[in-house]
Amino acid sequence: MVNLVCEDNAQAMNVTCIDAPADIDELELAKLTAVPSRSIAPPRIGEAPIAFECRILAWLVTGPLQTIVVGRVVCAHVADALVLDAKRCRLDTPALRLIARMHGSGVYARSSDQFEIERPTWAEWQAHDT
Repeated sequence: MVNLVCEDNAQAMNVTCIDAPADIDELELAKLTAVPSRSIAPPRIGEAPIAFECRILAWLVTGPLQTIVVGRVVCAHVADALVLDAKRCRLDTPALRLIARMHGSGVYARSSDQFEIERPTWAEWQAHDT
């Protein structure tokens, strides 16, 4: 299960990485809601704006407590409020306000600094090249 994290849930997400004893439920500690998945055993986090149920294809241990996991998404859950056009799978990505862990023990980045670059066409490329 891959749960995407928005700014609103940053503090709760941080609680889930606490070094609690094995018998402590970190979701309960963080006051997050476990919601049953459709295709896999682990639950998703109800507060996550987007969650992906995945099947593991491969993993690679890269160091102590470090593993790269490659998976195939078998089901995606998206909060209704984020769907702009369901038929075309268009989402309100700025409204997601996603965050991501970058490096170190507590450095994160926001996804709010966006920019757009139009894709070139081959015809345009060829016109500039002559």
